Amino acid sequence: MYSDLDDFLADLDRRKLLARIGEPVNPDLEIAAVTDRACKSPGGGPALLFEKPTGFAIPVASNVFGSMERMCLALGVEALDDLAREIDELMAPQMAV
Repeated sequence: MYSDLDDFLADLDRRKLLARIGEPVNPDLEIAAVTDRACKSPGGGPALLFEKPTGFAIPVASNVFGSMERMCLALGVEALDDLAREIDELMAPQMAV
């Protein structure tokens, strides 16, 4: 599991699942437009890290959970069905013998 969002983003970067946008981008409409275009691409597009949002000192991450692969990575499972099984096991009462 990941300790925080930075840890998750670093792993996505290592796996080449993160696109870094180093140019200044306006957060009012441009970030949303770029994200919309990315998430509508095949496979959900890459996770995006806008490193220099205009007028702000911190980066903006978007489309981070926009693909099945990234969602499974975030949840620490191979497939979402694995998570459903884990939840079923937690919900089933354990009988003490």
